[in-house]
Amino acid sequence: MSVLDRFKQLAQLLVVPGSASSAAVARPLNSIDNLSNRDPFVMAVADLPISPQVRYHSIIGNHTPSLALTLSDDGVVPYGSSHLAGAESEKIVPSGHSVQDTPQAIIEIRRILQQHLHDLQAPTGSQP
Repeated sequence: MSVLDRFKQLAQLLVVPGSASSAAVARPLNSIDNLSNRDPFVMAVADLPISPQVRYHSIIGNHTPSLALTLSDDGVVPYGSSHLAGAESEKIVPSGHSVQDTPQAIIEIRRILQQHLHDLQAPTGSQP
């Protein structure tokens, strides 16, 4: 059952109690439900644009450094799925899927946060 189906069942329960399957209530929603690129929710939101008001960065693990970047992956997710066009920065880290545990990623997160703090403290109109 997809995440969207579960939301539909939960909404139906609010309108007509007892009308939906108990499975919708018994098991909490979790990210495992939409790990597949064929999941209806993932497919529905995949092409939604990121608001131009949102500044974002990417830190991407590369488990296959011998391959061209566009063919690489982190052992689970291919680079093409990780790359976000329009990101203010993109840091490729030699790592598997748990890139957030690496010193390089932690340093990059710190750099991004320090830059954000600097931008917030800059006089109005001088932000990038």
